[in-house]
Order: sequence, then structure tokens, then C-alpha cells
Amino acid sequence: MSVFHAAAHPANKITITQTVVSVGTTDTVLVAANPSRKYLALCVIGTTGVSLAFNQVATLNSGWPLAPASALGTQGGQFVWESTGITTDAIHAISSAATTVVVMEGV
Repeated sequence: MSVFHAAAHPANKITITQTVVSVGTTDTVLVAANPSRKYLALCVIGTTGVSLAFNQVATLNSGWPLAPASALGTQGGQFVWESTGITTDAIHAISSAATTVVVMEGV
């Protein structure tokens, strides 16, 4: 897992933290629950898709799917939450093979 901390965004007064998370064939927490969250983006950059679960263990092929990237390091399936429609839940992921998800969280 690698983490990048960006400076506060002046227009929205949030600080973005970018984390690259390796996901495999067992449940992985992409991001912990955070009631202070104001922005969240998930993007698959690995060539295997993931199944997401909210506040529970992820089960392969039974959660919300995010598609794989067409080539390693490119943009695959993604979700972006912001404003009043943002989830503050913990988000879990699982995949049929090793893959990678970029998580950007703003508080």
C-alpha cells in the first residue's frame, strides 16, 4: 500500500489522501468508515475487476462490481462520491486474482 497526502484543496477546504491498495482473493478493506469524509473516489487500475461490499466482508461476484482496467495502470471501473451523497461506510473489496485499486479520500 502506498499513500500520497495532497495539500488542502482551497475551494472545498478538504485534504485528499491517495492510497494504492492491493486486492486479492480474500477480503480487503479499501477504506475504513469515516464520518468526516467529504469526498471518496475508487478506481481499479489492475487488470482484474473487484466486487465491493459496504460495512461487511466482500464476497466474490456478489457485491457491487468495478470493472478491470484494459491495461495495467490504466483506468478501469470507478466510483466517485462527493457532496451530500457520500458514503461514510467502510468499503471492502475482493477479486478473483491480484489487482490494484486507487482510493482517494477527502476530509
